[in-house]
Amino acid sequence: MPPLLGPAPLPPRAAKRSRALPWIMLAVGLLLGLAITIGGIAWWGWHQFVTQATAEMNEHPVVAEHIGHIRRVDVDWSTTTDEPDDDTFAFHVTGDRGNGTVIARFLTEDDDHERIDGGRLVMADGSSIDLTLDDEVSEDDAR
Repeated sequence: MPPLLGPAPLPPRAAKRSRALPWIMLAVGLLLGLAITIGGIAWWGWHQFVTQATAEMNEHPVVAEHIGHIRRVDVDWSTTTDEPDDDTFAFHVTGDRGNGTVIARFLTEDDDHERIDGGRLVMADGSSIDLTLDDEVSEDDAR
């Protein structure tokens, strides 16, 4: 009598694919797309602000006198974050006449314009020049 071999072995099963995997990939893709979109909007907004702030610095009489036409602008993040006012920004500027750091309070006039509302220009030699114009009256002077 031949030995009993038992039932015939079943063919190997195909690996079960997780039904959750496509949903996880979709969710990760959507989150990544959302993060890229938000980052792009933030970058565009920041770029607009720097462009408008540069235009205002170019038009400011004190900056124009000491720096000239601005050729290069770099944000000084360290000085900006040290300032207690959220509207105060520091920019290293290089122009036709010199270079220095503008530390000023920028106020939004409208969608296309920023205005300097006080601050100072610190020249490369360390001298500091007030950016408040004589015909401007600050809130402190009005009190």
